[in-house]
Amino acid sequence: MPKSVVFAGTFHFCRTASLLMVLWLAVPGYGQTRSPVQTSGRFLGDTTKIGLPLQYALSSRHPAAAQVIFPDSNFSFSPFEWVDKAFFPTRTDADGFSTDSAVYTLVTFGTDSIQRLTLPVYVIQNRDCTAVFAPADSVFLKRVLTENEPVRQLRANTSHVPVPRQANYPLVLGSVVATLLVVLIIYFFFGKRILKRFKLFRMARHHRGFVGDYEKLVRRIRQQVDVSTVANAVVIWKEYMEWLEEKPFSTYTTKEIIEILPDQGLAEALQETDRVIYAQMPSENSFRSVRTLEYIALRRYREKRTMMENSKASEVV
Repeated sequence: MPKSVVFAGTFHFCRTASLLMVLWLAVPGYGQTRSPVQTSGRFLGDTTKIGLPLQYALSSRHPAAAQVIFPDSNFSFSPFEWVDKAFFPTRTDADGFSTDSAVYTLVTFGTDSIQRLTLPVYVIQNRDCTAVFAPADSVFLKRVLTENEPVRQLRANTSHVPVPRQANYPLVLGSVVATLLVVLIIYFFFGKRILKRFKLFRMARHHRGFVGDYEKLVRRIRQQVDVSTVANAVVIWKEYMEWLEEKPFSTYTTKEIIEILPDQGLAEALQETDRVIYAQMPSENSFRSVRTLEYIALRRYREKRTMMENSKASEVV
C-alpha cells in the first residue's frame, strides 16, 4: 500500500483534532515541533488576479510507516476554488522519514486585497485521523482598475444601421418537412374520406351550374319554341350527361343514347327535339320534351350521388 493516499470522499471518516488546532493557533509551529508529522504549504507566487489560476504547494514529512491523506476536490479551499491537482512520488530518506508533496491549482473570485490559505494533512491512525495544518500563507490580489481612475463616458450612437435580411434555411426546411409530414399523416388516415367529400361537393356544384344554364333556355322555350334555343338546350344536356356518366354523349346519336339509357320518355323527348332541330317542325310537345330531358338528368344525378354516398371511400377513389 503506498505511503501517501489521496482520494475524494476520505474526509467523511476523518475527524479533525480540535485540541491540536487550538494549540497550533495559540503557539505557531506547534504542529511541526511536537508532532513527528511536519506540514508546510505556500503559494508559488506573491500576487494573483481575479479569475486567474494560481498554484499552492503542500508537502508533508512523516515517518515512513505513517499513512497520510492530502486534501482533494471535496475539501473547502475558501476563499479559493479548486481547479486541479498534481501529486509527486513519495521520497524516503536514510533516517526513515518520507516526504509527500502536491501542487494545487486554485482560482479566486474574492475582492479582498490579501487572501490567506492553510491546508491540512490527515494522519491515519487505528480508528481515527489527525489533521496537521501547514502555517497559513497569503497572496496579494492585484487589481486591474484603481479607485482613482476616471470613469470614461460612453459615446451614444443612435444612427440606424441597415442589416440585410437572411433566410433561416434550417427553419424553412424544418417547416416544409413538418408540413409534408402532417399532410401525409392526414392523408393516410382521412385522405380517402376527404376525396370522397370533395367529389360529392364538385358533383353538386356542377349540377347547380347545369340547372342554372338549362333553366334559362327552358324559360325562353316556354315563351316561344325556337330551333336554336332547343338545339342549345340539347347541347347543354348532352355535355352534362357526358360529365355525369363519363361517356361521350356529345358524339352519340339518339339511338345510341337510348341504348345506354333505355327509357321510353327519354326516347320520345329526343325524337321530338330531333324533329325541331333537323326538320324545323316545333310542336306543342317541344317544351315538354325539353323538360323531360332535365328531369332525366336530375334523376341520374340523384342516383349517382346516392351510389357515391353509400359506397366505401376506397371505392370512390
